[in-house]
Amino acid sequence: MQKREEQNKVHVLSQDRILDESIQLVRVEPSYDDEISLIDLWIVIAKRWKLILMIVLIALLLGASAAMTKKLQYKYSVTLQIGSLVVEGSDGQKFQYIESPQNVLAKLESSYIPTIRQLWLNKTGENPPDIIARIPKESSLIMLEVEGEEDEGKQLLALLQEVVDVVKNDHKPSMNVTRGEFSSSLNNAERVLAELTDVNSIEVLTEGKKTQLVTAKLKLDELQNEHLIKVAKQQLQSDLESHKNKLSSINDQIKLLEAELDRLANVDTLLEKQIVDLSNTISNQLKNRRETEESVKTGPGAMTLLLIDNQIQGNRDRLAELEERLYIKQHELRRKIDNQIKESLRERDYEKMLIADINNQLQKLDIDNEHARQKQISIVSGLEIQLAKIKRDHQYAILNQQQKIEDLKLKLAGLKDTQALSEPMRSFKSLPRKRGLTLAVSVIAGLFIAFAIVFVLEFLSKVKQREQQIQNASQ
Repeated sequence: MQKREEQNKVHVLSQDRILDESIQLVRVEPSYDDEISLIDLWIVIAKRWKLILMIVLIALLLGASAAMTKKLQYKYSVTLQIGSLVVEGSDGQKFQYIESPQNVLAKLESSYIPTIRQLWLNKTGENPPDIIARIPKESSLIMLEVEGEEDEGKQLLALLQEVVDVVKNDHKPSMNVTRGEFSSSLNNAERVLAELTDVNSIEVLTEGKKTQLVTAKLKLDELQNEHLIKVAKQQLQSDLESHKNKLSSINDQIKLLEAELDRLANVDTLLEKQIVDLSNTISNQLKNRRETEESVKTGPGAMTLLLIDNQIQGNRDRLAELEERLYIKQHELRRKIDNQIKESLRERDYEKMLIADINNQLQKLDIDNEHARQKQISIVSGLEIQLAKIKRDHQYAILNQQQKIEDLKLKLAGLKDTQALSEPMRSFKSLPRKRGLTLAVSVIAGLFIAFAIVFVLEFLSKVKQREQQIQNASQ
């Protein structure tokens, strides 16, 4: 601690000797401490530790009393399910929300909840509670939550119900329009089905065109002759087998090349180990050479140094060969094998394309012949085929209409209004009181107040001492 001392000369003149030439000089040398050190702070705290402890205990007792007397808080919540309907999609029927949960959540946070809280404020004049709206993770439900005391339960439950009613009323017109559209479509579909099932709607076709039947059969016999098609199919099948064999050979070659790449990787590992071992050996030899060179200057020792130099040089040459093989030759081999693999992959893709093309030709050959035969069979069958087709189409129309009715009924049944999964309810357990936090805040506040009081008392004590010193000096 640094101290600055000031020396002042105070002239004290006796009133009864003002005109006297003799002057009394009194020298006062006060010492002022203008800086605060940690040691001084500790001395102050140690001197008044009982007062600090008493204040902290009082604050702790007050905090404990506040924590114990605080009313229990409960969570009031309700789960809101957004209305949905059945729609047709590319992968079949699926459920679709009349409004996305994210949009509903945005409306709740920006409009519905603030409006209801304002109505609460206007009605009660009290600060409205905070209503939390959230979407649980991986869910499409909306959770509405509010915290409050048990005696506020009825108002809070009613508040949550008001929020639910606002969302339901917002979605109700849209659901009514959709339900009306589905009901109207269902009535029209049932009317069409009644017309289709009427026996008078089915017309019976008469016989005809018997003279064309013999000519149609002769042409059908020609189309059923498989000789020409068989020759073309044999050639295509032969080409197909040839390309399949070549594709198998290419696949085997690719596997061999990939195995060669794996072998090169193992060789790289072995070479790297040899390089590391050889580098360590050279380092040890260089160390031995330095030790030998320091201990032996002439005679047989010179021959030993020469032998060591030869070994070092040989190992260095070997190391250079290994590094050249690892970083140059192995790289070239790998690049060459990679190019071979790429070339084999291109050949394999080309062979696959040829095989697919041949299969398409075979299928087309069969399909074209079958189409011609079916066409001629339809001509031969004549009115019988036409009558069967009419009956089949008519039956299909009935089934289709029945399916349409079932789909509309399913859509009507699948209409779900926006609703709460259950009535708003209170949590079974109360919310944690956070007593530990209250006690911690109490202790910190007590310490702060205690230190403030102690330092104020110490300051007043110092002021009193200073005044006493000044009075003593003036006397």
